[in-house]
Amino acid sequence: MILIYGFGWFGHICVSIMDALNVKYKIIDDNIKQQHLEALKIYNDCFIGEYELANHNFTSTLVCVNNKDIFLKIKEKLNKHGIYNIKHFCYESKFYIRHSMFAKAKDFFNDIDEDIKNDNEDLENFVSSMKKGELAWLEDNATNDDSKIRAKFDEGLNKNINIFAKIYETKRHNKSNFSHIIYPGFMIRATYSSEDKEFFFPEKIDFKALKNRDLNTKLVVIFGNSTCMTGGKGYRIKDYLQKYLDSTDEKYIVVNAPCGDHGIYEMMLLYNGLFYELAPEIVIPIFCDDINFSQTMDKVMLQDYKIPYTSHVWEEDCKSMCESNMPLLFELKDFTENKDIAMQDLCEAMKLRVLQFRDCVCGNSYFYLKNNKRERERERTTPSLIIA
Repeated sequence: MILIYGFGWFGHICVSIMDALNVKYKIIDDNIKQQHLEALKIYNDCFIGEYELANHNFTSTLVCVNNKDIFLKIKEKLNKHGIYNIKHFCYESKFYIRHSMFAKAKDFFNDIDEDIKNDNEDLENFVSSMKKGELAWLEDNATNDDSKIRAKFDEGLNKNINIFAKIYETKRHNKSNFSHIIYPGFMIRATYSSEDKEFFFPEKIDFKALKNRDLNTKLVVIFGNSTCMTGGKGYRIKDYLQKYLDSTDEKYIVVNAPCGDHGIYEMMLLYNGLFYELAPEIVIPIFCDDINFSQTMDKVMLQDYKIPYTSHVWEEDCKSMCESNMPLLFELKDFTENKDIAMQDLCEAMKLRVLQFRDCVCGNSYFYLKNNKRERERERTTPSLIIA
């Protein structure tokens, strides 16, 4: 069994690899407090606390951080607990990551636990085996038929039109079968297990009560992807923030409005559609899907129109509605890297939409204009957009 130390970006990658390679592991993270740890264990018994380290016999410990100096400090700390054979894990594939790609690397290990145990501190042999797995996976999928079909479509269509136009041009019927619900101006994933059956938020939002809230009560709205849905009631980001704000001198209401697969652009659309009238004092968008799905975004949409979007949602629904048979990038088994899109393209588009979102939030005084009362004790403070 392997100990994975740190559950940030590299920790998540490490867990994905170990799952694909069928390696048993436990996870420890200094940033997880004891009370939160016990809640996590209900959903995933792989998480352990520092006090449980002595209960397990780990063949190796993988410290999942990018910075070497931080690794050395953690290594020294673990040595004091009697934990040795500590490795620095900071492997990151340059390709569009898939479980099947990681699983292919299994062919290049003898005994994975032993191979990691006997590797050097920087896991050079492990990284080498993973890269061999990537190349083998690419070779296995080099003759994928969908890629050839997609190439023929691209050759026969106008290269300057966006992917949605291409899907419409290749449609066969007008039936629709959406995995997400397209409301006027915004999209929401239909999560039928959620409490709210109107807009499928994790908890039902009383829009009427928020519209009529007291002038001295500040509204905080959290937008995000599925990250903001996890944790269970009482353990979500929203709950921790509400608890903290309750300890201050001012009155706050924190509302959780996440939607799976939402990036910054989709969050802004949702704000304009449902929350503009509420004019929240603080808006917190928590986003990372723009980066996660950037490789499968359409070049024209991103570069020409500065619209970052979740490709497997919008394109798939459009394709389904049109019953087009054109393969999309995220459907191609041999797709690994989009050479038409650079990180600079994504950063420029995200910057534009963040600034646009800020202008929407900070320029919105609708609630106070509607509830203008001469006797109110304080003036409206400028709303804030806090990027998380």
